[in-house]
Amino acid sequence: MSDFFDQAKGFKLAIEYGAKIRLEIAGVIAPLESRMVGMENDFIIVTAPPNPQGVLDHKLFQGNELVVRYLSRGTVYSFQTKMHSVITSPIPLLFLMYPKIVQRNELRGRERISCMIPALFTY
Repeated sequence: MSDFFDQAKGFKLAIEYGAKIRLEIAGVIAPLESRMVGMENDFIIVTAPPNPQGVLDHKLFQGNELVVRYLSRGTVYSFQTKMHSVITSPIPLLFLMYPKIVQRNELRGRERISCMIPALFTY
């Protein structure tokens, strides 16, 4: 099941600090692994993906478009965005524009049910 959420209607990203995210950039064969480290106003701040010997420098620039995907509680979220800026010091970070539309794909056929089952574990 796939849903789209319009950010203008107040939907907020369901993402925790430190969550693993995948960045898909045109012209880069494999998705790049990164982590979300913060959100501030209209920006999502993520760690820059590993960039050995600067091979990605030509892809990490202001205005470049990318797709972001992440998993949260059994649901895959994805959205298209643009890079606002990149810093390399003191640590490499990417500032991404907050998305206007987010797509949500449920991994399960049915919604997960929250339950508490008492159990005893002996080791």
